[in-house]
Amino acid sequence: MEKINETIIVDLNDHYLAQAKKLVDLVFSSEEEEENPSQELEASLSQELLYQYRDEVDNQLRSFRYYVAVDGDQVKGIIGLYELEHDYEMNDWVGWFCVDNRFRGQQIGKRLLLHAIKESRIRGKQNLCLYTSTHENEREAQKLYEQNQFYVTRTVLQDGYDLLYRQKHL
Repeated sequence: MEKINETIIVDLNDHYLAQAKKLVDLVFSSEEEEENPSQELEASLSQELLYQYRDEVDNQLRSFRYYVAVDGDQVKGIIGLYELEHDYEMNDWVGWFCVDNRFRGQQIGKRLLLHAIKESRIRGKQNLCLYTSTHENEREAQKLYEQNQFYVTRTVLQDGYDLLYRQKHL
């Protein structure tokens, strides 16, 4: 458990699941994602649901784990780490990383990202990877990634913005 002023970072659990699902659905609802963030959060809490998710949605997913920044019963942000079958020995990937708009500017995103970096190192990974975009909703996040040495490894042109793949060597 890591403290952020009065906010702590804990593993996602059943107690915080409903709020975490609401947050990721709200933040990522406008994006054209094949995955369903709420379904991923649920599947991260149960091996049986993970296998079902892999069979029905994404058979390249090996595992995932989520962390929430909370103050009492209030979820302020979330970040996940997931592994893909093709690169799990070397890489972790960041998943559904966001901070509730009401709590931005309090360093919660930075602390969540640092927590994910620390956890990925503990897991013995060589790199922490993520994908993001130049979309206006993700513009501020680019600064955080740059400050934490996540460099762009690939750019994919989308309709009106670029999809950016970033990586940090651990």
